[in-house]
Amino acid sequence: MPLVFSAIVPHSPLLIPQIGKEHTDALTQTVSALQEIETLLYAAKPDTLLIVSSHSPQAEDRFYMNLSQNYTTDFSQFGDFATNIFAPCDQEFILALKLRMEESGVAVQLISDSKLDYGVGVPLFYFLGHLKDLKLVPLSQSGLDFASHVEYGQYIQKEVQKSNKRVAVVVSGDMAHSKDDPQKGEPFNQELLQAIKNCKISKLTNMDATLLGTASECILKPLFVLQGLMNDLQCSPQVLSYEAPFGVGHMVVNHRL
Repeated sequence: MPLVFSAIVPHSPLLIPQIGKEHTDALTQTVSALQEIETLLYAAKPDTLLIVSSHSPQAEDRFYMNLSQNYTTDFSQFGDFATNIFAPCDQEFILALKLRMEESGVAVQLISDSKLDYGVGVPLFYFLGHLKDLKLVPLSQSGLDFASHVEYGQYIQKEVQKSNKRVAVVVSGDMAHSKDDPQKGEPFNQELLQAIKNCKISKLTNMDATLLGTASECILKPLFVLQGLMNDLQCSPQVLSYEAPFGVGHMVVNHRL
């Protein structure tokens, strides 16, 4: 079955009111855009949600796949012990994807960790309000090169197409981390910023590898996974918001499929 929904979202813990408190008020455009994404996701009626996070457990030479009966968010490192979100795992999808990749000679390894990183947890905080039974597939990046992540996305696409489930995908990452100017929140290279904001993901492949490797962000490799996953799919990107009040670029994009 074809992919039914795709989006790019930020994952700053400040977006959780219990953590951000008064700082969350400085991210009103982002919060509003995430609420719009939740409405669009609900309308797409997915059975399974894939979330690609740059902070999930990862290895240098292979892709990890986190297989657990159920998952729960964990924001304790930010002092929030009250916000707990639960989601069941789509074990069938994970095992089928692992088998597909192994048969193609790709290094992949199952791990089991019921606690989700905040790169997955923050989007779930906004997305599960009306989708309590939505099954989850948390996906991570690795230490492998960009081309390997594009290939990873292509394997995911094949599994999505083979599945009889309605599948949605969300890439979770921040656009910039500016230490020199906390009010700026922009990567050092404007070409990179515009390529990502305009969702011209394929253009990233043609950029200088050194530039990409030193860009101030935590979203590039998940975007390369998305590039492979959405290869040849027709979509109309819509940037719902972009703001960076604390030196971290928060971008929300809906891909109208």
